[in-house]
Amino acid sequence: MSESEEDIQRLIFEGFGALEIADYERALRAARELHDAGHTAAYEIEARSLWEMEDHDRAIRVLQRGVEAVPDQFVLWDYLGSYLSDERRYEEALQAYYSSRDCPDAVPEAVDFNIAIVYQRQDRHERALALLETISATGSIPNEVIESAKAHSLNESGKHADAMTRAAACLSQIKEDDDIDPEAVSRIMSEHAFALFVMGIHEAAYVEAYEAIGLDKSNERAAWLIREIADERSERAKMWRVVIEGKWAEPFEDSDKDYGFLANYMVVADNSEEALDYIREFEPDEVRFTLKISSAVDLEPKPDAPKGVYEATAAYQFFPLED
Repeated sequence: MSESEEDIQRLIFEGFGALEIADYERALRAARELHDAGHTAAYEIEARSLWEMEDHDRAIRVLQRGVEAVPDQFVLWDYLGSYLSDERRYEEALQAYYSSRDCPDAVPEAVDFNIAIVYQRQDRHERALALLETISATGSIPNEVIESAKAHSLNESGKHADAMTRAAACLSQIKEDDDIDPEAVSRIMSEHAFALFVMGIHEAAYVEAYEAIGLDKSNERAAWLIREIADERSERAKMWRVVIEGKWAEPFEDSDKDYGFLANYMVVADNSEEALDYIREFEPDEVRFTLKISSAVDLEPKPDAPKGVYEATAAYQFFPLED
């Protein structure tokens, strides 16, 4: 391997590694050097960094340039479809997914699943269900991911008993030692809990919603259920953007340092301390006692809104603690 190839591999490793630890500025520096070297990994690294830094329009433009430069790269079409869908540009997202089918490394089941998710976001649930029924579970799209999507469309179609039955059947098949996707299981649990809630079984729905949050704190359906069932309101309530700081409980692999972390939340509460109380319930037991507020900004009054967590960013920003 030549020195230049070694440099490129180092930059790719550095860029993707920086994404993993949420060091987006470092990832962008690696992407710039990869662009200079003419390597296509630059598009993915740059777009993902910009997206995580909330610069969504630029992230999409980077991917659009990427698929124009290398139209046979499935990963770029896949991220483009996902980002467009998240921005509610659904027809453009569908076109991106359709184009991704022509890539030599396309994963047909993943493409069809992503198209079904766009249908769901367009409230075309019958069409989503019809497509989901054609998708077989694979390593990239496991059964619990497909079943959680089916349960969601059943709930949104008003077929709550069917959603509850399907979700319960899927959950009953998961064994304790199974290698599962925790986010997908969280979604199944929240759909089961939603069906329980609609059918008036609120206490069980509340407990299950918190179990779902334990698997994926960014699960918005579960957070909605918790707020709605608790139904705590206050004339003094405000929407808060809160960044919390804590100490990670487990050591990092290949490191003897202790690490701290930052995490982002949107919370409706009377004050920042009450917001922190709500946030604690969304973090692992072993770190709750270490949590404190890094920053808190009250955005607007919310006197009529149920109090609690509205958004929890799944990713943490880690940093080494001083000795």
